Amino acid sequence: MKTAQLNDLKSVSEVLYHREHNAIHVLLIEEGRLRTALMQLDQQASDARKDLQQGDAMQRIGADIVWQRWLTRSRRALNMELATVLAQKSNAMVRVRAAFGRKEAINQIMAAAQLEKARKSRRF
Repeated sequence: MKTAQLNDLKSVSEVLYHREHNAIHVLLIEEGRLRTALMQLDQQASDARKDLQQGDAMQRIGADIVWQRWLTRSRRALNMELATVLAQKSNAMVRVRAAFGRKEAINQIMAAAQLEKARKSRRF
């Protein structure tokens, strides 16, 4: 294979790898956002439990039941979003590993070609 063709392959493989890597990065940011939202929700639930143990007015008007429904719906929605993102991340990891493997294979082929070229040039 000619050097120009190898350079073209290297450029294409690097672009593909960076595209897949950026896709993972976006998913990691979204995963972090969702995990943070779940932690905040858990903290709010903990704070609310402490308030309810003190027997405040929320219990008397039934707001605690409304709060628990909202909490359950919110947690369920966030967990569904997180599950979707984790599935997307799993698929993206397969693609990024394949892209990285192609990139590294081309780098090794180029290194071997350069060694062969240097070896041949020393003979003459």
